[in-house]
Amino acid sequence: MIWHDLQDPNDPELDVLAEQFHLHPLHVEDCRHGKQRAKVEEGADYIFVVLKPVHVTEAGEVQIDDLDLFLGHDYVITVQAGKCPTLRAYMDQLHATSHQLRVDQLFYKIMDGAVDTYSPALDWFNEAIDGIEDTVLETPHRPRYSAFFRPSAV
Repeated sequence: MIWHDLQDPNDPELDVLAEQFHLHPLHVEDCRHGKQRAKVEEGADYIFVVLKPVHVTEAGEVQIDDLDLFLGHDYVITVQAGKCPTLRAYMDQLHATSHQLRVDQLFYKIMDGAVDTYSPALDWFNEAIDGIEDTVLETPHRPRYSAFFRPSAV
């Protein structure tokens, strides 16, 4: 089992791998252009998957990245676009044990790690919503309506 883990979609190694494993040019283009929808597509003798790992930056912005995977009979190619630190740490950790895994097991673990990136982002949203709720309950005030929206008189 071979795992090629590219951290830059513009890495020239992707072109070498595309030729070696007969990857469809549109799948390679999807890796390079990013911002694809999450999807699963069949290639000639591999499966192509786009996952959407998520993280919240220190500035409080939600960042949605791309993780592209090619699953072949005896190889996995990952192409990570973006800098999701949670996923990168997990992938680096996974490298230590990947030689003991079958290709399908590695594929599953990578997908599981990408899905796990949603938990910290969801926790952040929960805390933000709790903060808004606390503010509203502690300092209620009558809302001001714009000239375009007035509640109907009863």
